[in-house]
Amino acid sequence: MIAIVVDGKTFQLSPETAAKLADYRYLKAEHAGHSYLVRTGEDAVMAAGDNRLLYGDEASIKAAIDAEGGASLAKNDLVVQRLARMGYKQPFVATVTLGGERPSLRSMITGSGGPHAVSVGLRAAQGIDANVTVDTGSSSAAEELSRLLDEKRASVADSVQGTTGPELATLLAKVAHDATVKADPGAGQVDLYVHVSSDSLDALVHAAEKSLPLSEAYKALRLYQLVVPSP
Repeated sequence: MIAIVVDGKTFQLSPETAAKLADYRYLKAEHAGHSYLVRTGEDAVMAAGDNRLLYGDEASIKAAIDAEGGASLAKNDLVVQRLARMGYKQPFVATVTLGGERPSLRSMITGSGGPHAVSVGLRAAQGIDANVTVDTGSSSAAEELSRLLDEKRASVADSVQGTTGPELATLLAKVAHDATVKADPGAGQVDLYVHVSSDSLDALVHAAEKSLPLSEAYKALRLYQLVVPSP
């Protein structure tokens, strides 16, 4: 689940919003006296208070509601296991559920179904250390994802240059090249680690500031914010 907090904004799932999302097969649902919108089997969204918007799968939305009433995700063994595996010594630790926690027999055999969860740990130590674990649900899926990531990072510069500009694309390609990607078939997961030095971080920031494509994208976003009325 992702919690989005925006100061000064009030999120409300008004009848008009519900009607618009109904076209995309989102239906109104309730849990413990709280209303939210859900697209069955995919994702859900709920306005929580005046400035928080919760988004995730339906189980995560229900868990957030239960937590407010005194329950806790600490009772979710899979969440606890993922966070413990990442380690609590890092200043920032998070885990996001993307799909079903329990893979079917078919997905375990074929490796299909996509990642189930992503866990992230960040530490600032003469730069940034980032640890990422992707739970795939099966050994074959872990090996398949590891191979795919290795293939894709070889062409990062070409893939992102149109969005970032050549200078930033080159720097991002180096970060991808220096990252380690390792499949753990026994656990059905892929572990990624990368260290970005302070100098590299500075270079990335400066390149992003000079990036014409990013500048144009930011201008387009600002124009959208000015033209489209706030809900």
